[in-house]
Amino acid sequence: PALKLSYNHLPYHLQQLFSYCAMFPKGYRFEKEQLIRMWIALGFVMDERKKLEDAGSDNFDDLVDRSFFQKDEQHFIVHDLMHDVAQEVSVHECLLVDGSDSLKVFTSIRHVGIWTESV
Repeated sequence: PALKLSYNHLPYHLQQLFSYCAMFPKGYRFEKEQLIRMWIALGFVMDERKKLEDAGSDNFDDLVDRSFFQKDEQHFIVHDLMHDVAQEVSVHECLLVDGSDSLKVFTSIRHVGIWTESV
């Protein structure tokens, strides 16, 4: 509940950016620039005063400062418990299929991530 409270106190645009991380498996090592490009492509980053890349970087840094991401060498990860929060708050919009879960698919799902150990 305390972690969800931290999420609930985020501004809406940061909630949207963070909840998108539910599309990735626990322990996924994010590259900052790659994630920002995804956010921009999805229309999640908007700022009329700055370049979108700069606005996305500021948003990402804000999430790091609030401990939603943790630095891991040259990458960033979402702590397992925070990942659970991301999945909980995005259950009606994002679906992660990892091959071992039984699926409950809501009609409101807009994003699907499929992860396998080997291709």
